[in-house]
Amino acid sequence: MKKLTTYLIFILIGISLNSCMLKIFKGSHAKRSYYESFYISDSVNQYFLKPLEFKFVKEKLFIDFTFRDSTLSNPVTANYTVETKQRTAKIDSAYFKLNSKKIPLANSSKMFIDKNKDIYKIRYTNTLKFNNLSTICQNPDKLNLIVYYNNEKHIFIPTKKAIKSLSTFYNDVIDVIYLNKSNK
Repeated sequence: MKKLTTYLIFILIGISLNSCMLKIFKGSHAKRSYYESFYISDSVNQYFLKPLEFKFVKEKLFIDFTFRDSTLSNPVTANYTVETKQRTAKIDSAYFKLNSKKIPLANSSKMFIDKNKDIYKIRYTNTLKFNNLSTICQNPDKLNLIVYYNNEKHIFIPTKKAIKSLSTFYNDVIDVIYLNKSNK
């Protein structure tokens, strides 16, 4: 009987510890759910800021960013997808607008057009300067993404979740990258 009691106590302790460890893991994982980081080599990490949602009337735009911290002069890749009911073959131009400042998306290239039911998905890849990504992340609540297609101006506004992700990404990643670069 004493062995059974001891056995049950160990099982209860194990379950309790397992429960605590799951809470710790979930808490730390949730903070990083908006980006991924990958070790490339000594002093080089690659970052992927997962798709952020912007909205315009009944249309959506999802944009993601990828860059390496080895040198801040390398461009950041910005890929975005516009989801619209408008039949659209080409994006004419796109840029971020922060207050009155225009932040261009350069080297624009169409990746694909897809259609699912009545929604067209137009995917483009572009680049922007790392300093511009930093500026965007510091002030996401004052940010718009302007996209021209079908001879119309579409002003996409970031969702609350996108604003929070951009701001947190600046605080958790970009600020630390600047600190690391200043020590070299």
